[in-house]
Amino acid sequence: MEVFFIMKRVYVSVLVLMLAMVFIGGSAVTAQALDKVGVVNMQKVLNDFKKAESMNDNLQKAKDELQEKLDAEQEKIRAKKEKAEKQVSKMKDAEKKKIAEDLNKDLTVLQETFQKYSNQLREKQGKAYKDLENEILKAIESIAAAEKLELVIEKGIVFVGGVDITEKVIEKLNGGKTAPKKTTEE
Repeated sequence: MEVFFIMKRVYVSVLVLMLAMVFIGGSAVTAQALDKVGVVNMQKVLNDFKKAESMNDNLQKAKDELQEKLDAEQEKIRAKKEKAEKQVSKMKDAEKKKIAEDLNKDLTVLQETFQKYSNQLREKQGKAYKDLENEILKAIESIAAAEKLELVIEKGIVFVGGVDITEKVIEKLNGGKTAPKKTTEE
């Protein structure tokens, strides 16, 4: 989801570039100007950035832990319900009503707990993705400055031209190490 916001920023940058080209005069854009435009394959950066993979693993672990807690609470309620169902024939109406109210209360608490855990996980994901985005953007800005690029845009929306800095960004993010080749599609 946060990747969507990164991509949205990239597309806005492209729109600004296209508008600038219209005002300057599309035919006036020269090969020299294209050398000042960098392109980055953000999907490849996200796939090959070791910290992103680690972050996703940590978020999955957190999600699994929260799910285990919810499953345990749900199992307690299920066991309580089964026990009550076995004894319902021996109970008076007031007792049945009390047990039904208790089960409804337990279900409400479970729903509130689920909501709380979901919010915690969303906040954790949001922070992690924001930190990741900031780190990636800093690396892009650093490479762009070193390469004297005036603009960097998403590679997927560029048909021709531009200087591809994807591998340099990945290398910088991974501490100077090139990313291992993955067998999955990029």
